[in-house]
Amino acid sequence: MRLPKYLAILFCVAALVGFADAAYLTAQHVRGVIPPCVVLNNCERVLTSAYASIGPIPVAALGVFYYGAVLLLLIAFFDTKNRRLLHIAAWLVSAGMLASLYFVYVQLFILNALCPYCLVSVLTTTIMFAVSVRIMYLD
Repeated sequence: MRLPKYLAILFCVAALVGFADAAYLTAQHVRGVIPPCVVLNNCERVLTSAYASIGPIPVAALGVFYYGAVLLLLIAFFDTKNRRLLHIAAWLVSAGMLASLYFVYVQLFILNALCPYCLVSVLTTTIMFAVSVRIMYLD
């Protein structure tokens, strides 16, 4: 079955927004700067917590690779029309959704603080997950 154009656009836009968000947070982490948190209080608690890095690697950098991989899979799909690439992207997004749920749990119940940048990532992954489920349903 053919992938509806609006789903393809939504998938790409969500991946691009997630990539930009993760790249911004990674750049700020490397610079040693805490991004401004004007929407929610205490987001610096999230961005400076032990959960913000895995060893020396910021979690946001993993997000850059995650969203970048999804974007590359989508570009390859549009070039080749090979639906297996969409299925790989869907499985990757499923793993990303599990990671997002874990980080929301950490923010809400361990750190008692929310990061708006992190919530943008959760939103983009949730959108991509919903699109992925729809894509799998179409097959």
